[in-house]
Amino acid sequence: MPNMSQTGFGLGLPLLSGRRSGNPKAGSLANAAIVADFNAWRFAVTTVPLDDIATASPEHLRRKRAASFDELFAFEAASTETRFYLDQNGHWRNDLSAHQPRQDWRDGRRRLRLEAGKTNLLTHSADPSNPVWNATQLSLVAGVGDPAGGNTAFRLIPTAADTPHALSRMSAHRASATNGTTYTHSAIVKPDGYGALIFECDVTNGGTYRQCGLDIATGTIAGDSSGGAIAMSSHPLPNGFYQISATFTADTSKTIDGGWFIVPHAASAKNFIGDETSGLIFWNQQLEAGHYPSDPIITDDTAASRATETARFSPLVEAIMQPSAASILVRGRITQALNADHRDAVIVGGGQADMQMLGAHYADSAPHHQMRGHNGDDFQFPINGNWNSSFGAVAAFDETSIRASVNGSPAMGRDEDGGGDRSALYLSRAISSASNYADALYDLVAIYPQRLADSDIAALSTLP
Repeated sequence: MPNMSQTGFGLGLPLLSGRRSGNPKAGSLANAAIVADFNAWRFAVTTVPLDDIATASPEHLRRKRAASFDELFAFEAASTETRFYLDQNGHWRNDLSAHQPRQDWRDGRRRLRLEAGKTNLLTHSADPSNPVWNATQLSLVAGVGDPAGGNTAFRLIPTAADTPHALSRMSAHRASATNGTTYTHSAIVKPDGYGALIFECDVTNGGTYRQCGLDIATGTIAGDSSGGAIAMSSHPLPNGFYQISATFTADTSKTIDGGWFIVPHAASAKNFIGDETSGLIFWNQQLEAGHYPSDPIITDDTAASRATETARFSPLVEAIMQPSAASILVRGRITQALNADHRDAVIVGGGQADMQMLGAHYADSAPHHQMRGHNGDDFQFPINGNWNSSFGAVAAFDETSIRASVNGSPAMGRDEDGGGDRSALYLSRAISSASNYADALYDLVAIYPQRLADSDIAALSTLP
């Protein structure tokens, strides 16, 4: 794996430009022509001019200079206040201008955040006191500390009545579901005396209500009467908050009746007597089409959207991938669900068609990563863990073979010409469609001007 201390990269030291002491391994960042270190937010690019790249030797292409993000990526993101990111203090921020990349600090380190476009269908999503919401047997306390570092959250306290204590939508303000469409209803919450919720809705069984319970801190599921039709999850956020979600596919077209019921435990009955002190802190709720929750989108009187973020490699970077041999390393974390209904997520894609050079795939037998060559053939790698885990992936090609490795697996591939048109390359998507977009956090991208040996490919894909 690359040793950044050997290259001086990310340590405030001058970047190497061809003069190296010792003999760094082939997979060292010193031997890359392009490096995007999102953790340190530092970038390096070959000193060879664009017009000379096609005929330059690997030795010359490895000589690098410091660069900017804009020299490596043509980035587009039309949205502003609907693009939240987590700062170094674990607070959600939405202060970016259009076409400014998100530097997200979740998991305690800075990374490039990329997401597909989404729409929050719930109006007044962060204000449960608004008349569009129905707070049943709940006392609402405003001005509570929120995950954005302000005081816009609400504390929801069940009353002493022996009844359900729920937050739902008033009938005139419910979102409409379309038969066959999958939705995810999420909320950002913090246990404050009670630590469990039951989600209920009436669109997964022909209009009949189904429910599922969730322990927020542990993610334990209980009281599932949906037969698996409602998939619940909980993801920890900084400062004691969690993003909880319920994913379901509508089997009828109607407005969605349902909501969140606060309960002492995931397996508890909805009816209970509150102590009028314990409760839950709610910040924002989101209902969006798709199989997983995305980052927050806060709404007012109307639904709000976040545009797709597009990170296309610059012409200079794409030119490094055009000669007959090259290797690309990508490290990051996919933050979306992959399942039988949503099997693929592109990590690096482009070319003349929907080429997937590196990507994630779900198989019925076991989830695995896959890599596709320019002709659409794929190589599959069984992995351990889920898709919210970090990954390292390498694709390499020359005139005689295409090879790949994921998370340290032995390199595998095929003996054939790995060339072809590799222009119009993107992170997180293919060229003609965003349908298999990968919502992800990126740590590192490095491109080498040669097809690395199998041992170097496997070592590079091994996570630090």
